[in-house]
Amino acid sequence: MCKETATLAMTPSLVSIIIPIYNVESYLRECLDSILAQTYKNLEVILIDDGSTDSSGAIAKEYASKDIRIHYFYQENQGAGSARNKGLEKANGEWVLFFDSDDFMRADSIALLAERARTTNAQITIAASNALHQTKIIPMPKWLQFKFIPNKTTFNYKDMPKHIFGFCVGWAWDKLYRRDFLLTHNLSFQNLPSTNDLSFTFTSLILADTITCLDTVLFTHRINVPTSLESTRDKTPLSFIEAIRLWKENLIRAGVYAEVKESYINWSFDFAMWYLESLNSTQAKDRVFVALRKTLKELDITIASMRYFRSEKNYKRFLYLRYIPLRLHKYNPTHNADIKSLWKYFFRIRLFKKQNIVRLFGITLYQSSNEGGGAYNVRTSDTTSLLVSFFGDGCIIWTKCFGIFVFWRGCYFVWGIVRTTTTHYAIANSSATHYLYLKSIHFAWKQILQNQKNPLNWQNLPIQRSLRALHNLQNKARRA
Repeated sequence: MCKETATLAMTPSLVSIIIPIYNVESYLRECLDSILAQTYKNLEVILIDDGSTDSSGAIAKEYASKDIRIHYFYQENQGAGSARNKGLEKANGEWVLFFDSDDFMRADSIALLAERARTTNAQITIAASNALHQTKIIPMPKWLQFKFIPNKTTFNYKDMPKHIFGFCVGWAWDKLYRRDFLLTHNLSFQNLPSTNDLSFTFTSLILADTITCLDTVLFTHRINVPTSLESTRDKTPLSFIEAIRLWKENLIRAGVYAEVKESYINWSFDFAMWYLESLNSTQAKDRVFVALRKTLKELDITIASMRYFRSEKNYKRFLYLRYIPLRLHKYNPTHNADIKSLWKYFFRIRLFKKQNIVRLFGITLYQSSNEGGGAYNVRTSDTTSLLVSFFGDGCIIWTKCFGIFVFWRGCYFVWGIVRTTTTHYAIANSSATHYLYLKSIHFAWKQILQNQKNPLNWQNLPIQRSLRALHNLQNKARRA
């Protein structure tokens, strides 16, 4: 913990703030205004325009013309990683902060960071942050978790090898670096469309001898910004795998991989699952799913490494990735590594609620709505096929296993699913009687196993026989 005070030195060190810019005209002024409002005045602000196509470049030039501390540079679009590397080449400060052009900071942020870095002689100084979603400020304590940090002024990975990659996030914008530390270790950002700061940040954490943290919220980070790299991952969904691969190589090269392996496996797998779940495109999700299945072993995430997992959820996710093939995964409505979601697609029974559904082997046998007290509606397209004779008398036993479901609703009972024939069910309640028709699940499953292009094609079923049986059942119901 630290006090929220800062005593400036007699001759404060120069702090270089490097900001890559790309199409952020809506947020750039607020970002630059927050920097110019800093109580710490010995700054150089390096703006790298990464080929913006909006008015961001013009705004950056305007600010550079008004304040000699601001320096503007332009490059053809090469990505934020390349822009940050170029900014580091131009920097002259003793300290370096890589800031995002759509974020902003409180007025004493640099003063507090610089004072803490100077008094502790830390190579990396990390501050707490909040998130901003549209106009709502959201506290984010998980972005800097002090419960994992040793009760020391400065620390390094040897003090917390199992949590060195879990106490903070793998981005650079909330961290102040000694420039000579970065140059000594030749640290640079990957030239990737996204996740270009992961390897840089986490490699720096294991190379630093002294790290310190401030339990003071200094930065505000915008989330869900359409033009940010975080929101454009669908275009290049596999970038994060390259980042994790280089990060692991750096750990091995530094000779520390065995010591931090548990932390590496937990964070990298958590990040991979978050990345998969945060994508919007089904195609992008499936690409990531296939790529992860191929690279899990290379990334050292194997059955043997499951002992390092700290959550049961990750066990289930890993087993899903390991054993569920793509042809089955494609039926998962969420396209995430979630066995519950896949199971619900194939098998689901929910009765006597606002929306009732019965689904077997991915086929919706019955779906109804009772909103406003109306009667249940059976989808007529689901009544054209019944259970084939493959099950024979065994279906009677299967029917009995369902038994009788009793549900108390207000002042009356609703009871349903009673056996009628070897191939039919009826749902009965106080408002109306409706029929639940099972489809040919054996036929569907057989086609799924054969991996046909259209495994759920019901045109090949004995439709005439199904309709005849349906007609007979309806006649029985009328006579009853």
